[in-house]
Parts: sequence; structure tokens; C-alpha cells
Amino acid sequence: MECQKLELSEFERLAESIGYTLLSDTYHNNYTKIRLLCDAGHLVTIQPKHLKEGRRCGECVRGIR
Repeated sequence: MECQKLELSEFERLAESIGYTLLSDTYHNNYTKIRLLCDAGHLVTIQPKHLKEGRRCGECVRGIR
């Protein structure tokens, strides 16, 4: 299933809806990694398509919170 490309403002809303803060000021495509800050304060570098598919902060998933 192909993910639809979002505009930067749409992606910023997606990030905020899960408690993340978008740190990157550019969004190229679903495969170019972007930087976010998760709700626990961890720096997250992730492909936008993975965030849209439900992946989250690796440190939080491992329980390092």
C-alpha cells in the first residue's frame, strides 16, 4: 500500500496529534527522514511513512522513558 505524500503543515499536524514536535523545517517525501521530539523528550529520526504507519519513538518502545 502506497502512502500519500503530505505537505509540511499536514505532517506537522499529524506529529502534534500524537504529542510529537516537528523539528525539521523541510519535508521532501515519505522516505527522507525527518527529526521530531517525542512527548517524553527523546529525539526521533524517522521516515514519515513509518510514522504514518504507526511506528513511534524507539526509546519509548523499549521502555527507556
